[in-house]
Amino acid sequence: MDSNIDSNAPPGGLRPLAAAVDALAAQDLDGLPAPQAAQRVLVLRALLERLEGQWLRELAAVDARGAAGAEDGTRADCTAGWLRRRARLGATDAHQRVRVARALHRGQLAGTAQALAAGEISWTHAAVLARGTQDLPGQSTAQAEPVLLEAARRLDPPRLRRVVAHLGEVADPEAAEVRACRQHDQRGLWVSATMAGMVAVDGLLEAEAGETLLAALEPLARPGAADDQRSGSQRRADALTELARRALESGRLAVRDGGCVFPGCDRPLAWCDAHHLRHWLHGGPTDLANLVLLCRAHHRAGTRAAGGSTVTPTGTSPSHRHIEDSPSRRDGGSRLSDSRSSAGRG
Repeated sequence: MDSNIDSNAPPGGLRPLAAAVDALAAQDLDGLPAPQAAQRVLVLRALLERLEGQWLRELAAVDARGAAGAEDGTRADCTAGWLRRRARLGATDAHQRVRVARALHRGQLAGTAQALAAGEISWTHAAVLARGTQDLPGQSTAQAEPVLLEAARRLDPPRLRRVVAHLGEVADPEAAEVRACRQHDQRGLWVSATMAGMVAVDGLLEAEAGETLLAALEPLARPGAADDQRSGSQRRADALTELARRALESGRLAVRDGGCVFPGCDRPLAWCDAHHLRHWLHGGPTDLANLVLLCRAHHRAGTRAAGGSTVTPTGTSPSHRHIEDSPSRRDGGSRLSDSRSSAGRG
């Protein structure tokens, strides 16, 4: 028998599901009204999570019976290895899914299994709860599960992971301290040039540092348009490059401007943020030529007036600035100039 899954011949009980998926694939999405198209995306996501819950339930049953491999008359050495061979899952993914299936259907997380089956939480939420409670005494897990499920219904997985970590610290503070010290020692970032002229990046961050990085990358790693052909890893690579470039630009900006460049303002560097001369909403780039430092009060004022107020350089010196109010403002337009010389701040 072919070692790959024959998805064209589903067992009898799955045929209606396969037919429904085929019918969905045949629908014309271009004719859907925008509200209906958006709603379908959300509903389909919840249905996928419900299917994930059912898949874990059936996986747990196969694992409990030692039935992995029975579809072709053999007996697999382990369920995770069977998933790797037949479902083409990676080693880490296969082992994680078996562990989560056991925790939900043969362990202390029956409520989590029900919530996933109902589409109330995602597979990732369930995996966070299974991983975070695996070292807790059974009684502690049973008592904490309702609270953790309520958090899972409100929080995304990274925030839920922090809640579960806090539970572990409360339940066993000594073990939590040992684990935190071990993770702190394991942190690292390795960057090296390759023979092909590229740069290899690898690393391991503590939870808080990792979540900070992910939060910074997420808005920059989104697809740029519907026809964005970059893979997820390529978008993340581009986002990391953009973060590094912005950090460099910020350092050069600090050296150049020294503090708020608004006329008459002498607030220091620590009180300032980078301000786009041409607003980024209107295509303004985040580079040194399109940035100035403004204190937070003037930065907020400039941001609110993004449609009618800009900060632009004047003269030949980067430290010569003026604020231009467009003629659309009530006073009919005005200009305040800062004649500070490039030799220093006034």
